[in-house]
Amino acid sequence: MSDTNQFLILTVTKGSVMIGVDGSRTILEEVPKNALELWEAGNYAFCLKKDNAADLLKDYSSEQIQSLIDVRTPLGYKAELETLKSLLKSSPKGQVPAEVKKK
Repeated sequence: MSDTNQFLILTVTKGSVMIGVDGSRTILEEVPKNALELWEAGNYAFCLKKDNAADLLKDYSSEQIQSLIDVRTPLGYKAELETLKSLLKSSPKGQVPAEVKKK
């Protein structure tokens, strides 16, 4: 992924410090190159842009999109979750799993 800025936005103030699990410190002035990996892991500092979400996740399976929904739900970014759920419904495998429909 060459430019994560086209897919993700910062949800924290520029200049915020992100501390990695290894103790490393990163000052966030823009969306870093590894933002997709961090976003997939549930990092709150990034949010999916609705306009380009389909391009970013076009190769993801229904299971992968559902996993992202599960990871991202606790953060409460409603627009992002709506986008992910919409992509899940339109994914090639198509149907939302029964567990999701019941919630």
